[in-house]
Amino acid sequence: MTELVTSRGGYARLQQRLQEALDSYNAVCATNAEAADAGDSSVWHDNFAYEENQREMHKFATRVSEIRALMAKIRIVEPPELPTEVQVGCIVTFRDEEDAKEWSFEVAGYEDGDASQGRVSYTAPLMRKLMGANVGEYLELFFAGKNREVVVVRISKL
Repeated sequence: MTELVTSRGGYARLQQRLQEALDSYNAVCATNAEAADAGDSSVWHDNFAYEENQREMHKFATRVSEIRALMAKIRIVEPPELPTEVQVGCIVTFRDEEDAKEWSFEVAGYEDGDASQGRVSYTAPLMRKLMGANVGEYLELFFAGKNREVVVVRISKL
């Protein structure tokens, strides 16, 4: 099994996801009595509100368990001040050799990718190709809808 790693920022985002899941679970639990009173005298079958409440509780309880299990397995990594290769916790910039366009992405940890924030998880196909590359190294990537020959132009610590 591949080791699960993340940056300090990625771990903080994971903690935030755990807190959000706990808050959602607690909010659903707080409505349990109200849901039980919404149907007939039964608190199960024939009481849609109560059944839905139970499904929501289960969903959030499962999510809390999954995040806690992940947090127990994940290791926080800290790249060197002057990284020489693409690794978690760095920003990698590469240039398309055909049109000279450059892209920069944060190399994010496990389950921490968010393209809208410029973070790509090291487990994503793009980053799997870039991991371990050095400045000046040429790579073939499928990116932005086409195959490209790119060169790594910069690697910096977050």
